[in-house]
Amino acid sequence: MFGILEMIVMAGSVVCIGLVIGLFLIVCFKKVPSNMAGIRTGFGGIKVTKSGMICLPILHRFDLMDLSIQEIKIELKGKNGAQCKDNIRADIEASFYVMVHPDEPSIIEVAASVGCACASEAETLKGLFEAKFSDVLQAVASQYDNEELRRIRTEFRNGIFEEIGHDLNGYRLEDVAINYLEQTPRENHDPNNTMDAKGIEKIARLTAQSQKSTDEIIQKMEVERREQAVATEMEKLELARQKEVALAKMQRELEGALKETFPDKNKIEELRSQITKLEEQDSSES
Repeated sequence: MFGILEMIVMAGSVVCIGLVIGLFLIVCFKKVPSNMAGIRTGFGGIKVTKSGMICLPILHRFDLMDLSIQEIKIELKGKNGAQCKDNIRADIEASFYVMVHPDEPSIIEVAASVGCACASEAETLKGLFEAKFSDVLQAVASQYDNEELRRIRTEFRNGIFEEIGHDLNGYRLEDVAINYLEQTPRENHDPNNTMDAKGIEKIARLTAQSQKSTDEIIQKMEVERREQAVATEMEKLELARQKEVALAKMQRELEGALKETFPDKNKIEELRSQITKLEEQDSSES
């Protein structure tokens, strides 16, 4: 009897210990949400997971890192516009889409350099990449004349991608979008800056050429309009002449018919009707 009770107590103890351990493990298990990475430090070294892991109190620290794509907007405008090959500045608005590279070494590198909590914060990313991305925009824009740059947005975007590359010290460049690309207004070029002064000179030359072309087009259109007006007037005169000839012919036929000994009344009425119609047309047109 005593042996049976002892076995029951032992079995109950084992079950209780198992339940306690199970509950302990459940409480200590850290699940990782989607688009996040879990980083455990402390006993056993640094470990990375995208699903979940056990973290023991005191022995471990557990942090989450956002792995979603983030947008960094860069603007080069006005006096800070990108200087093109022909020294004319370009106003540029671009969006750079970056994220922490999802492989373990990159996650560890970012965690060590900037920390897990702020790895994908806007201010952190701006501090890390704003200067670099601005310099790349300027560098690639300087390879093209301003007018050419505005025509080849795709090539410009690809050039930026190639210049930056994908690896950014644990981060990865996913995409680049050129949101705005236009010539910087002439008044935003500094005449005291040698390169800007050359840009101003070219803008003035291009503006003059454009105005000349516009004037030539207007003059050509005016000449064509006048030629068309003359042709229309000639057509009207020719039509009037033809009507006069037809009217004179009908009047002669009418006079001839009236002089006949036995005039054809139907023919006379028809001629008179035709003459009346022509006279009415002349009256309405005049």
